[in-house]
Amino acid sequence: MAALPVWADELKRRYVRGESSLFVLHGNVHDKVLHDGKLVGVSDFIASAVLEKKDFIARYNLSAGCRMLKKPGSMAGYEEMLLARSPDKVLPGLERMLFTENNVGVVIDYAETVAPAGDASFSSENDRLSLVTLQRWSLAPQLEASDNIVVLLAEVPSELNPKIVANPRVAAVQVPMPGIEERRAAISSSTPRSRRAGSTGWPTSPPASSWCRSSASCARRRRPKTTPTRASASSSRWWATRSGPAGWPR
Repeated sequence: MAALPVWADELKRRYVRGESSLFVLHGNVHDKVLHDGKLVGVSDFIASAVLEKKDFIARYNLSAGCRMLKKPGSMAGYEEMLLARSPDKVLPGLERMLFTENNVGVVIDYAETVAPAGDASFSSENDRLSLVTLQRWSLAPQLEASDNIVVLLAEVPSELNPKIVANPRVAAVQVPMPGIEERRAAISSSTPRSRRAGSTGWPTSPPASSWCRSSASCARRRRPKTTPTRASASSSRWWATRSGPAGWPR
């Protein structure tokens, strides 16, 4: 099994230690991660690599709604949650799953759009409902007892409601920009095998025979065309006096 990135390993270790059941991933959360020879998004990587042992894996954002990436059987009773996109309809269904099922993983993309920062007096009812729901999840003993986890993705943590960021029961993990070796591996995996560079990093040279053929064809194309001219009578008489019987100079 390939080693996890540093940030993913930190998330996994802090979860296994029981530090928290609700995590906020911030930073480079919209980038790609090299996993099994393919570049996948951070959310897909979390679902397939970090939460691979979970029985239920749900992914939610305001645009696409809620999708079940992994489920042991039918989702009877969760039809409304899977058909809706608004937080006031999706979050209650996710809460019921987190509180009644075991071994559940929930990933929420663009969490700053679900519980945005701002004065509570100017927030909409849906924003306040989402904030209270996420705070309840961080304090709920059912999540830890059922081995369930919630991961919120927000590129800029200050755009997420400060009551979630400052919550001592919520753990924050930063996703850094990829290093040089990670970038090289990503470039190598995305470059077609036929176009990959040699060990020196430069494209390999074509065979010498092709260079010879190319040089010869270029020389033929560049050779100037000569037009034969008729020698004058005086020059012919001079050459006849200077040449011997066999045509060699005397």
